[in-house]
Amino acid sequence: LRISQREAYREDNMSKKNKSHPSPWISWKSIVVAVVCCLAVTRLFLTQQQDQRHSNKKNNLASSADAASAAYCDTQHGTLFLNRCFCHPAHTGLFCTERSWIVNSHWIEATEHCPNLSRNITYDPNDDDGRYRYNCYYSESSGISQVPRAVWKDAQRQELNVWKGGTQTQDRADTHINSFANYEVLKHHVFGKTLEIGCGPWTQLRWIAHALEKQQRATTGTVLSWSLQHITLLEPNGENYMKQVPSCSYKDGKLLGKPITLLPIGGEDLLGHDHEFDTVISINVLDHVQDALRVLQNTYNSLKPGGVLIWHDRWFDSPLGCRSSKDYMGTTLHPIRPKFAVFSHFLTHFEPLYSRITVEHIDSNPAGVKCDGGSIYFIGRKKK
Repeated sequence: LRISQREAYREDNMSKKNKSHPSPWISWKSIVVAVVCCLAVTRLFLTQQQDQRHSNKKNNLASSADAASAAYCDTQHGTLFLNRCFCHPAHTGLFCTERSWIVNSHWIEATEHCPNLSRNITYDPNDDDGRYRYNCYYSESSGISQVPRAVWKDAQRQELNVWKGGTQTQDRADTHINSFANYEVLKHHVFGKTLEIGCGPWTQLRWIAHALEKQQRATTGTVLSWSLQHITLLEPNGENYMKQVPSCSYKDGKLLGKPITLLPIGGEDLLGHDHEFDTVISINVLDHVQDALRVLQNTYNSLKPGGVLIWHDRWFDSPLGCRSSKDYMGTTLHPIRPKFAVFSHFLTHFEPLYSRITVEHIDSNPAGVKCDGGSIYFIGRKKK
């Protein structure tokens, strides 16, 4: 019995000793794991710091290039758009100070009779010579992004003739709703003061409202028409649409049950509205304008920092192949054909909420010149 008691006592003491003094193997294992974890965290931190330095360096280089463009852009031969210089026809270089060609080497037949290309000033917005082909205004840096005002006015007259007297109630609204994924990303957006640029006879805002209200009908979310503080519609043909298009959505001066402010001007003349709007809508507009760079600049300026842009348009990286060489400016409904570089530069000033890009390759030109391009559907928040 005594022997059994002593053994039990000894085992009890050994057990207590082991508990108070863990095995050295467990201690060293814990230390190794801790060191490995520390090394992993340190490596992750250093990688993130390196990535941030590269990103800052890239942004600083871009900012430096933009600052240089703003300071040195030759505005006789280029347009300063969001601090980047985009050259006029027959001019090139970072600041548009270099002459490139007299006739367009990409398609000589289409531009051999372009009197503007033989002048020092190759783009004059006040030029009234309607004989120019749209190809005459092609720029290596921006595509066909600017045409004379007389050409734009002729295109606006044709646009009015297309719609007046008709019974149509929308312009491809269903396609846009589908391409914007039913505008679902906007279901909690407070529209506030809203501007639609180039609204046409029926607006896209009306169909955005219908799409969102359809989603919200079974919920208690905010309905769009309640979150609209005020509606401004910019449409150069707006007054004519109200009088001559029976189905015009705002012919009684209201839209979605709210009074509107109509600006019967082009987007190039949207001045004095900087940082005014919470939401700006521009869908399928640029091919109808006179100066896409100025319209995009004014679109950006009119939106408050943190405001939301709802935007869609098409680009053409080889716009000279998109029409026959016999297609004169005077008979063209959509003279503007910007390059992707214009859109890319514009959209870098927004934080994307939704983006969809489609690319098209068309070979329909009689001269065999390709017409490559695509479209962008984009919803984003203006960077502060």
